[in-house]
Amino acid sequence: MVIPSDSDMYAPYNRVKKSIDQFTKEHSISYLLEKYIEKNFWVNELCNWFCVENIDNLTDFNYSRCFNYAINEGGLELFVGKNGFTDYVMEKGALNRVHVMISALAPYVAYQMVRYERRGDSIVMESGEKNYEWRERVNSSVIGLCKSNNLLMIGDKDLQRIVEGVSLELHGPGPSVFNILFEDGASAYPF
Repeated sequence: MVIPSDSDMYAPYNRVKKSIDQFTKEHSISYLLEKYIEKNFWVNELCNWFCVENIDNLTDFNYSRCFNYAINEGGLELFVGKNGFTDYVMEKGALNRVHVMISALAPYVAYQMVRYERRGDSIVMESGEKNYEWRERVNSSVIGLCKSNNLLMIGDKDLQRIVEGVSLELHGPGPSVFNILFEDGASAYPF
């Protein structure tokens, strides 16, 4: 399998802005997403690209505008807040995970690697990844997913850009690209 370079996988901001302008002129879409969109739509594709059998489907279209999936390093069947997750991290010391968000409004992807780590008697989550092999595998899988499905990644700087003339229910006026395409919320950029 040939994996393309990531240089042509990022959407130019003017293309992202044009997409936002097109659908923000419409009314709220939460009902349509919740009622008519299959939340497992991308599960098989992600399983194939990440070579895993377990995906934590976090998709919820209440204020989300995206499919939201988490994949644990090694494909472990561990879910935040469920039995076994805390025990695993406390015993092993850490768990690496990637969150992949695919916009339901336009052909864009955002992803973030996180690490759950034991610190004393607590578990702390931090962004980023120390494991080079895992980071490279994630990057390669996301690029392959995008290339095979005509999706484009949006870079961190563009996700944080404020879009004037738009107001969202939770965020209010001046939301970020991230808020519009992925998650309406108080935070303009969660990573």
